[in-house]
Amino acid sequence: DITLTGGIIDDAKNNGTMTLNGVTVVQGDYVSNYGTLNVLSGDVNAVHNYKTATISGGSLRGVFMDSEGTSSTTYITGGNIVTLNGSASDYSSATGIVTGGTIEYVYLQADRNLTIKSGTIGYIEVLRNGNLTIGEKDGNVDGTTPTIDTTIRYSSDMPGLKVKEGGIANFYDGSIRGYTSKGAIMGRISQTEDTYKITTIDNGDNTETAYLTPITVDDSKVAMVNGINYNSIQQAINKAALNIENGIIPTISIYSNIELDADLTVPSGFENYIFNIVSNGFTFSTNGFNVDSCIRLDGQPIVDPSLGGDILNGLRNTLGLNSNTKDVLIYEMSDGSTLSSENHYRLYEYDGSDYELVTMEKGDEVARYNPGRGVTNMKPIKGRLYLTNLEPGNYKVTDDNGSEVTFTINDDLTLSGHVKEYIPSTNRIESTGEAKLLISIQTGIRRVNYMLIAISLMAVLSVMFILKKRKEVNS
Repeated sequence: DITLTGGIIDDAKNNGTMTLNGVTVVQGDYVSNYGTLNVLSGDVNAVHNYKTATISGGSLRGVFMDSEGTSSTTYITGGNIVTLNGSASDYSSATGIVTGGTIEYVYLQADRNLTIKSGTIGYIEVLRNGNLTIGEKDGNVDGTTPTIDTTIRYSSDMPGLKVKEGGIANFYDGSIRGYTSKGAIMGRISQTEDTYKITTIDNGDNTETAYLTPITVDDSKVAMVNGINYNSIQQAINKAALNIENGIIPTISIYSNIELDADLTVPSGFENYIFNIVSNGFTFSTNGFNVDSCIRLDGQPIVDPSLGGDILNGLRNTLGLNSNTKDVLIYEMSDGSTLSSENHYRLYEYDGSDYELVTMEKGDEVARYNPGRGVTNMKPIKGRLYLTNLEPGNYKVTDDNGSEVTFTINDDLTLSGHVKEYIPSTNRIESTGEAKLLISIQTGIRRVNYMLIAISLMAVLSVMFILKKRKEVNS
């Protein structure tokens, strides 16, 4: 055992028990810990922890949650740390527990697990199997501790928490502050305290704060994106654009009847992306206001509940465009691995006792498959696999390496699981030479009987002409 009090040291390697008290580790050098390390105070450039380290004081430029074949644990109870980094290439387990101190920047990936119970953090980024827990799931919610505040590190245009590429983040206590341009949280929160929801407030200083509020019977929840509640459909649209990932806009779910009091638009630069609103059984009325054409309701263009809407729905039924199926996009496996064209992928459906292999057939485009006869091995393209016309049920997709991703298509055609909804008209709207009618009435049919369309159009025009004449007579 050794205790160093004061002085300056270069690189140091510890295999026993080392305590640093008032020691300076010069910039460019670091302490490698393979035993037990305690940092009480001092100015330390960096610590690489491979076993057990406790940081209770001092100033540190970097703390690295490392591992080499065995697990490591890093305890942070105090001190000032510029960067807490969990990103080593060794996929052995590394755990961090924060109960105090100030950390400007946290970077978490590669099977690193971090729990923040208290303390102050500037900015957190979680990706590629990094696992973050903010607070503790104990039935009680503390709205102030821990504090995540991106203004500690950045002066503009950054969220407080960013989750992407298979990162996992759970939010049970505290608050998260980010700049309004990016939002308090970018990405999906996996879990919150039971009976609580994530709510954001505008701080009036170009920042907003996310925190947990109880879900009540008279809940004012309007629209949600990635599990975060927003108080207006326009705000939800704006935040969905900020959370685009792999070229896909996350789904917006509404939980109350929507009546517009202004035009509904998407942010500038996002006009060529599909914004899909899931109604969950609630109504949507435009009240005569305009809705950008790239905004869809349950995958369909938004129209007023008027004669035009009734005719359009009737035309959909006539052409057979409505169905009780779902189209799904597979973009990564549950372990965070991306889809590779080197692998084969198979779809299984749960039959009540076990998963049964589903035979698929190729669609009109590469990497598009729907239930049928022909193939069981499917190939993705550019890291994506498109499964169309799936009926409600429990499914899983596996690859040659044993990785899998499970998902559920509910009876109301909502999706559960680590997949996304696929809009077969492509996520980006592109101009084509096809009849413009198809753009407004379909999402998945590529070939339609044009004679039937012509007859239906004539019927529509005839009805409109008769109604116009009746209106002229009545007036």
